[in-house]
Amino acid sequence: MLEAFVEQSRKEKVPCELVYFTEKDPLSEEWRAECRDTIDSCNGVIFLISRLLSISEGAFWEMKYSNELSKPMISVFVGDAGIRDKPRDLTGVIAMVMSWERVTEFVGKIS
Repeated sequence: MLEAFVEQSRKEKVPCELVYFTEKDPLSEEWRAECRDTIDSCNGVIFLISRLLSISEGAFWEMKYSNELSKPMISVFVGDAGIRDKPRDLTGVIAMVMSWERVTEFVGKIS
């Protein structure tokens, strides 16, 4: 699902580079250091909310770290996910149904 999102963003010509992390070992310091470096260098963060998000330790760590840095954030429902799948860690973060127009608008504001 994530790979498809990144690929589609290229087709839609979203003016940014999207990076995602494969959740290898979200508790390892090596994985977290790589995430920190990438998040530090980003202008903003887009979280994909799927039905499986609730079991992703790495995603929750990324949310917490992004929030600590006060990075601009939005979240996008993908697949059959809905508002019930939005984690509390994203309280106050705009959540929307997938729309490339709105993603592009967000990217434009943070570029």
